[in-house]
Amino acid sequence: MRFIVLILCLILVLQSCSDSSMEPEVNEFSLRALEGQIQNYNLGDSVEIRMNRIHSIRPDGDSIVVVSSGVINKDGRFFIGLAKPPDNMLQYYPVCTGIEISDNTAMVYLHSSYILYKNNFKIGYMYCSEKPLNEDSLGGSYVTGLLYSDKGFIVSGDCINGDQTKKIISKNNRHHYKGWNLIIHSIIENSDTLFITESKVDNNFTGNWFVALYD
Repeated sequence: MRFIVLILCLILVLQSCSDSSMEPEVNEFSLRALEGQIQNYNLGDSVEIRMNRIHSIRPDGDSIVVVSSGVINKDGRFFIGLAKPPDNMLQYYPVCTGIEISDNTAMVYLHSSYILYKNNFKIGYMYCSEKPLNEDSLGGSYVTGLLYSDKGFIVSGDCINGDQTKKIISKNNRHHYKGWNLIIHSIIENSDTLFITESKVDNNFTGNWFVALYD
């Protein structure tokens, strides 16, 4: 899970008390809900999915904001109604050498963490990728993430990161809609010296969902 989050952050160069009943400001193309069926699900009922985000780190316990939440049925089917994130979690899309942003005033929020709770205790997490992490540490040929934007904008060009030993290139031609966007990050090349991904927005994409339990 941590590795997938790290890859998403490198690809997007993005670091980052809500009312989940708030309706997001959307247009006809934005994603209203996240739903699917988990392939390796065997946890029964009464399991909740929470889109958690640490709002602040404190010695007496982190301050957690639940952006949206949903439930999982016995057969592994799930549904999460996507609420508008709190305004204080939105930030400008960051600048990266090689990319162009059509509207630099757009405020965004990235989310890739889906935490599982049973009887109000964290038991694991859910993720979307081609393969389960116990078969492929990168998730196979693709991983996905969610991005909320307060307006439509386009990101184009190649974002280049890395160091002298390995270069990381993210190819972008993404049209973000106002509201929630499902972003698919496809791995084009992964060698000892080069890691290339290509990302796009596809709100009709139905990928493979898996769960992993905490030790």
